[in-house]
Amino acid sequence: MDEMRCLPVLSGPAKRASGRQGSPTRPGSPRLPCASGNGSPRGPFKAFFRRVKAGEEPGYPRFKSKTRFKSFAYPDPAGWKVIPSEGKKAKLKITNLGIIRMRGKPRVTIGLGEPRTLTVRNWDGKWYATICVRYPKQALKRNCAHTQRAVGIDLGVRSLVATSDGDMLPAPKELASAMGALKQAQRELSRKKRGSQNRKKAQRKVARLHGKVARRRREFIHQLSCAMVFLYGLIGAEDLQIKNMTRSARGTREKPGRNVRQKAGLNRSILDAAFGELLRQLAYKAEEAGGRLVQVAPNGTSQRCSECGTLVPKMLAVRVHECPACGLVLDRDVNAARNILSLALSKAGREPSEVWRSGTTRSVEARNRLYAAA
Repeated sequence: MDEMRCLPVLSGPAKRASGRQGSPTRPGSPRLPCASGNGSPRGPFKAFFRRVKAGEEPGYPRFKSKTRFKSFAYPDPAGWKVIPSEGKKAKLKITNLGIIRMRGKPRVTIGLGEPRTLTVRNWDGKWYATICVRYPKQALKRNCAHTQRAVGIDLGVRSLVATSDGDMLPAPKELASAMGALKQAQRELSRKKRGSQNRKKAQRKVARLHGKVARRRREFIHQLSCAMVFLYGLIGAEDLQIKNMTRSARGTREKPGRNVRQKAGLNRSILDAAFGELLRQLAYKAEEAGGRLVQVAPNGTSQRCSECGTLVPKMLAVRVHECPACGLVLDRDVNAARNILSLALSKAGREPSEVWRSGTTRSVEARNRLYAAA
């Protein structure tokens, strides 16, 4: 592996330390990835036969090629060090690799915590270092402008987020915008001979395009989640089962599915929107800000009127909610977001009237901040 060429050659077989699997006894030595937890190629098969004898679900060991592992880790603070620099970017010193300048700036200064582990990874032909730092809880606290303000959000493909305040934030659709370049790169890859250097170059090109899409999507979600956590102390969202939502419609030979290509396109759009990543970031960021993310069951949130509670059945193609009982006319997603907010407040033990008390209304500046993030 290319990563191993950058490491010092050990003078002998590294002995394993008792109590920590995969960590050499020599201080500062990296932990290299291996196919099994104990470093032996027989390890997965030993576990396989153990599960067979015990009557458990065996799970035949999966083949892992050399291209599967592109990282190595330092499981303890020995062997590497972060060198802070006043007014300049910090530096990372790794034994036998030298000093590397760090780009960017962490939200919380590394010096306020205790660095624990370091993972060096090759991603899209570039090297990244991930540092795990143990911070005191107070150091991770985020700012929150409106701790009493609550909002319900409805996630969708057309509008990524529709809020109970009436805001409609469009989805960036990063994958759709890069689909033309991806198709061309994948066609070029399919024409290359397997095992050739040209095929490896084409593979790296496809990987770079996918990496760019992933980075842009992740950056957008970080900005949006930070803005929402700053503006609201309680965020209500649907507890979506994304794995079930993106299940294929192909069916079986006996019962073939219908509209398979249309469902595949919808699945691609759902995964491109990254509902799960947005909810994950909202959960931990709200906790750091002293707020809360409350997830509720999505059943009937878009069918029930948020004003009078009347059930108004409608197809997915109908994008406007029109209630025959009270006459409310509202965007379908905003109506769902209001229902989600009511359910979240009930689950959190709060009254809906608390949201509309004086001092909790959102300012124009706060609204502009939310739209700037999107």
